[in-house]
Amino acid sequence: MSKKISMAFSLFALTFVLLLSSCNKDDDDNVSVSTLANVMAVHASPGSPAVDLYINDVLQNNKGLSFPSNSSYIQSITGLVNIKINKTGTAETIIDQDVTLNQNGSYSIFVVDTLPLLSTIVTNDDLSEPVLGKSHIRFAHLTPDAPSVDILDMTDSSIVFANRSFKQITNFTPLDGGVYDLGVRAIGDTNIITLPSIQLTPGKIYTVYAKGLLNGTGNSAFGVEVIENTP
Repeated sequence: MSKKISMAFSLFALTFVLLLSSCNKDDDDNVSVSTLANVMAVHASPGSPAVDLYINDVLQNNKGLSFPSNSSYIQSITGLVNIKINKTGTAETIIDQDVTLNQNGSYSIFVVDTLPLLSTIVTNDDLSEPVLGKSHIRFAHLTPDAPSVDILDMTDSSIVFANRSFKQITNFTPLDGGVYDLGVRAIGDTNIITLPSIQLTPGKIYTVYAKGLLNGTGNSAFGVEVIENTP
């Protein structure tokens, strides 16, 4: 190979490497990496007024959350942040606490119990996509005056979630999609309280929580609430 040909080949190779390096840099620059977390607020306190969620003193919800309701997932800064739960439209803070939110994490903040004993439960939500034909479901015992309970599948009386006490929240569990007729039975009791049918769509993620009070009436009556957590 002559010197001229060798030099030309070397220059071509160098140009190609520089061009490839430039393209890779552009691709890296265009990659969008989220530095945020996702936070859902759930008002599960019977008899309590509507509330607002503040993160680092910034209002997060567009309208007050009343019982029983929840926000969608709201993007939040990460790290150690301050959470305040205020009575809607006021500066009156009911709950004031610091929590750590990780980058790309998803969290639910449950406002639970009854006034003046309100507290929060903060969960790290695993929103992994269910396998084909399955839904993911978890159960939260958020009825203040109820004892520990079993959650039963009424079609065969099998136990779906066993021996859950107030403020306990299970991990997400895969179940076949379909309609479920569930019942609640207090530990040590044979009486079963039937709950409204629940439709689970394959591929979706749900939280089902016991709400209200055992002896509650009207809006505070005992029952269940279903939240869809699917991203």
